[in-house]
Amino acid sequence: MKKICHISTVHKSDDIRVFQKECCSLVCPEREVFYVTAGDGSESVINDVNVITVEASKSRFKRFLLQPFRIFNRARKLRCDSYHFHDVELWPIALLFKLLGNIVIADVHENVPAQIRQRDWIPVFLKPFLSWLTGFIENNCSRFVDGVIAADDVLANRFRKYNNNVVAIHNYPIFKEMPSRIKEQVYTVVSLGGFHDERCADRIVEAARMFSDNITFVIGGGISTEYKRKIEVGGLPNNLYYAGYLNEAQVKQCYADADLLLVMFSDQPNHIDIKSNRFFESLYAKKPVIVSNMPTWQSFIDTHKCGTAVNPESGSDLYHAIAKIQNDSSLAAQMAKNGHEVVLSRFNWEVEKAKLTAFYDSLCK
Repeated sequence: MKKICHISTVHKSDDIRVFQKECCSLVCPEREVFYVTAGDGSESVINDVNVITVEASKSRFKRFLLQPFRIFNRARKLRCDSYHFHDVELWPIALLFKLLGNIVIADVHENVPAQIRQRDWIPVFLKPFLSWLTGFIENNCSRFVDGVIAADDVLANRFRKYNNNVVAIHNYPIFKEMPSRIKEQVYTVVSLGGFHDERCADRIVEAARMFSDNITFVIGGGISTEYKRKIEVGGLPNNLYYAGYLNEAQVKQCYADADLLLVMFSDQPNHIDIKSNRFFESLYAKKPVIVSNMPTWQSFIDTHKCGTAVNPESGSDLYHAIAKIQNDSSLAAQMAKNGHEVVLSRFNWEVEKAKLTAFYDSLCK
């Protein structure tokens, strides 16, 4: 029996991509699957996956510099055949596992060099250097691992310049039963990307102000300090509600209760391609969607007729797009139907699962 281990410093023990999709999909009689990540130090077996948590570092500094070596030390003791890592700070650890003779797989979820340029907590003068350095480390370290899994085609094409064994495993949804709508209510627009301007919260607030109380806006997920302050001083529209962090069941209920779902991103390099799990979940939930009109997103909407794309810099454009779908129930129903059908036929985890298991079979014979 082959022993495989997924490792992370930041993803939760029940993370959708790492645990629910990849770890659980790899369980079979020929494989024993482990998942080592940061947490409370507990160990358990969930869905036949051995979940081991190492006490999480409380500071960002320690997470980057110390946590990887704690994870390495715990994962090394498992003596697995292959190690599959999910975070940028784990590239040095990947090379250590490679030196020990293990099969090593990198899983790249984001365009991290581009992401660094968007982070407010990084001093402006450091961003260009850190972005370059991260790209340099990722690109060159990827030459030495046995394979690279990327979350979209853009990332996959980037790493194919440095590694001959690269596959795109997209964040398509797992088929799960959706709950029923709890009750009839005012028309509800939901965004579950968090209360951040990176997820167009400023435009959602702007659009909400243009509507009366006959429509409710709900934002779920993390929240920036700026919007925490606005909530504290009552600086948001009365028809906008912040739902906070949501567990999986609450997220699914939000999908069920929504009339329209927003999956919007600011126009930044890390958002060019479609990596969003929320986007495909929204289509699977059989709801019309509004997205930002970056070219890849616009093309998807135009091809599959499952929603509309708007300028992420314009609250007015968002307002008019919402109003159009709200006032045309037949259009909304057709968009929802189109999106649901394309997920059932093409953009679902069953398709990606087959690619993942084939990738592993080629490496871990």
